[in-house]
Amino acid sequence: DDAVTPLDAGFARVVKRAEGAVEQQLGRVADRARRAVAEADAVRVSRVDRLRALCWPGDAPQERVFGFPWFGARHGPRALVDALLAAAEPWNPDLVEVDPL
Repeated sequence: DDAVTPLDAGFARVVKRAEGAVEQQLGRVADRARRAVAEADAVRVSRVDRLRALCWPGDAPQERVFGFPWFGARHGPRALVDALLAAAEPWNPDLVEVDPL
C-alpha cells in the first residue's frame, strides 16, 4: 500500500479490488480441481468395489461360491458334466467360459 499511495489515492483501491478478483478466481480454480480429483477417485473406488464384488461375491471367495459344487447343485451333475465336455478342446491352453444352462 505504501508503495502505491504516492501515485494516486484511488490506485490503491483498484489494486485491492484486482487482488480480490484474482483470489476469487484462484479459489474457483482450486474448487474445480478438487471436484475433478474427487470424481476421479470415485471412479477408481467404484471400479475396485466392482472387482472386489466379482472376486468375493457375498464376502466369500468366488471359487467357494461359484465352484463345481455350486453349479452341480444348481443345475444337476449331469448338466455340469455335459457342459464341461462340450466346452473341452483337447490341447487348447486357453481359458473357456462354460455355461451349464
